[in-house]
Amino acid sequence: MSRRILLISHEYAPVGGSGGNAARHIARGLAKLGHKPYVLTTAARGQPRTEESDGVFIHRVGPERADMRHLGQNEAVRFALAAMRAGPRLALEHRIEAALTFFSLPGGAVGWWLKRSCGVPFAIALQSGDVPRQPKKPTWRTRLRDRTIKRLWRRSVAVIANSENLAEQARHFDAGRTVTVIPAGADVDGITPKDDYSPHEDVKLLYVGRLDSHKGLDVLLPALAKLSSALKWRLELIGDGPDWTVVAALAGRFALIDRVAIRGWQGWNALPAIYRSADIFVLPSREEGMPAALLEAMASGLPVIATRVPGIDVIAMGHTHREISSLYLNGALLAQAGRWGDCIMRADVFLEKNAQDRWQVVSKGSRTIPVTDATVADPATLALGEPYHAAAQAWLNKIVGQSAVELTARDATFKDNALLDLIHRVQLDVGKADVSLAASFNARARVAAGPVSVREIAGLYIYENTLVVVEATGAQIKAALEHAARYFREYEAGKTPAELVDPRIPGYNFDVAEGVSYALDLRRPLGDRIVDLKWQGQPLDLAKKLRVATNNYRVNGGGGYTMFKDCPVVMRSSTEIRDLIIDWVEQGGKIPTEPTGNWRLVTE
Repeated sequence: MSRRILLISHEYAPVGGSGGNAARHIARGLAKLGHKPYVLTTAARGQPRTEESDGVFIHRVGPERADMRHLGQNEAVRFALAAMRAGPRLALEHRIEAALTFFSLPGGAVGWWLKRSCGVPFAIALQSGDVPRQPKKPTWRTRLRDRTIKRLWRRSVAVIANSENLAEQARHFDAGRTVTVIPAGADVDGITPKDDYSPHEDVKLLYVGRLDSHKGLDVLLPALAKLSSALKWRLELIGDGPDWTVVAALAGRFALIDRVAIRGWQGWNALPAIYRSADIFVLPSREEGMPAALLEAMASGLPVIATRVPGIDVIAMGHTHREISSLYLNGALLAQAGRWGDCIMRADVFLEKNAQDRWQVVSKGSRTIPVTDATVADPATLALGEPYHAAAQAWLNKIVGQSAVELTARDATFKDNALLDLIHRVQLDVGKADVSLAASFNARARVAAGPVSVREIAGLYIYENTLVVVEATGAQIKAALEHAARYFREYEAGKTPAELVDPRIPGYNFDVAEGVSYALDLRRPLGDRIVDLKWQGQPLDLAKKLRVATNNYRVNGGGGYTMFKDCPVVMRSSTEIRDLIIDWVEQGGKIPTEPTGNWRLVTE
């Protein structure tokens, strides 16, 4: 059943920090589940007052905030007052059924007013740093703040923490309120693991987050200063905050000015490439559990050095597709089951009650168990999944089109291919683009002559990428093709193109283009292999701006395609490209039986 839910937060990405990212991720997740999420947030320069994005209806109220990352106390009060005026109107107009507020203040106060004026129940989602620290000498201000927060918590239907550590802080602050834990997550769409782990000459350490006291940067820099001078390293800090001057002063005090760089906040589109460019991610936080930046770093395949904080016992990892049977990191047990169901991960956690009659972990361990033909399936699990499996099979077997001939993707990395041209046609058509870039994701993809099913289309495009169209120059298009050409090693006379493939570069990172014609001359040096590059029959002007259709993975720098990261985005689809292809074919689009022949390899 679809629900109408109002999310109230003074941060909503791209405005704010991790709380804003969490609000956006949850809003988008609710929309994908079929609900109708509405967002009430602060006004900010460059952001429309109302908009619909990815199924989320966003309303920005109050005066425009002065800083995209930080909200001052006076601004928080002005937002609360504006939201208290706008909230009831939105609740009545859109028949809001429940509200989720981020942060106790000011969001919790707006939630309380919504409940009082309209009867809408509200929950409070606590974020990192949301539980007040108790000063040694309380003042009337801190006592008023604490009483206000406790009253808001007790008038909400639920108080939710994003880690056990934060929940423990909340329970200590207000022993009379039940606090539920829903572990933090992160949207890793567009974030891909590193494919090159060769270390830099200077080991590149990366920190992403606010620069404030609870992040522990005042511990990190003195610790780095104790390292041997023979060890070469550099620290890049992505973020900003009240302790900016403290960090800069520590860098000067310990003679680290030449090794520490504060880059400020970077746009979301730039972050995936930043993560992959690092060697190690560092998180010296004093009290966090699993912040979004740490999850994003792990999704990028970065090794992590972090402080040990309570509340995390076991992490079941995913995304990198590597099998990790057991790994301990600062007391937490990490394990990963691999990919495509080739094994399962089992974790055993043993608990006993302590003197306070509370359960505590006394030991834990994990292992991966290979799945083979001899593995016996659990009947109860099979029965549970049977109706969903049957529905999935029926959908996969659905006929959506016809193909006059059998088509395969076997040679898609060595010559133009009709199946890959199908992807291009859809991207060019749906994106109204001039040029399309795509790669062969599955060399075993096959479409039989005759009826074409969803299964065959899904086998052609096996990833969940979405379509993105950017405005790029001819120079950027050529740079992308030159980068793709690194799929082949340096030329050696007498060897076939198949023998020149660099085994370190996966086929899914070899993009080919449609909309332009060109030759890839393997005899030429890397970086200068694309020749006879033409658009509409004429040499491509490198300054010419064209609409280029690609996917979100590439736009975010996936596979090292960083040339598009700063390009203006002119179209972004929330529908996966695989589904776009299925819809296009089902609506009468003709599957190409012959490739256009717009590109070729040159070896002699």
